[in-house]
Amino acid sequence: MRADEVVIGALDAFNSADRAVWEASLADDCVYWEPCSNRHVVGRTEVADLVFMWRTSWPNLRHTETRTIGGGGPDGDVAVETVWLGTQTGPLHTPDGRTFPATDKQTTNPAAIIATVRDGKVASMHHYFDLANLMRVLGLAE
Repeated sequence: MRADEVVIGALDAFNSADRAVWEASLADDCVYWEPCSNRHVVGRTEVADLVFMWRTSWPNLRHTETRTIGGGGPDGDVAVETVWLGTQTGPLHTPDGRTFPATDKQTTNPAAIIATVRDGKVASMHHYFDLANLMRVLGLAE
C-alpha cells in the first residue's frame, strides 16, 4: 500500500468511528502533535485515545479530503489538506482539564495533516487546525 493510502485509510477509519482500524494503522511508537492545542502524545494507544476523544465532542465528526501531496511509495511523508465537519453534541474537553457543555452547533474547520509512514504504518502525524475558529463558532471566544 502507498503511504498516502495508509494515511487516508486511517482518516477514513476515523470517519466511520472504527477505532480498531485507526489504531491498527499506527506504528507502536507513533507520535501525534496538535500545535494549536499543545497536545503531544507518543504510542499507538495514546494517539488513538487523544484522537478519538474528539469524537466525544463531535460524534459525527468527519473529514473531507481536499488535497493530498506525496506518499506515492510505500513509506514517506504525506500532506493532507482537509475540512473537518461535525456537530458538537458532546462535552468539549480542553487540554487544561476544563469541560464545556455541548452547543449543538455545526462546525466546519479547515485543517492540514503532515504524516510520515514507515513500514506501512503511520509513524507520526502533525495535525494543524484553526482552534480559534472552533471557539468562535461554539461561542467560547469572540
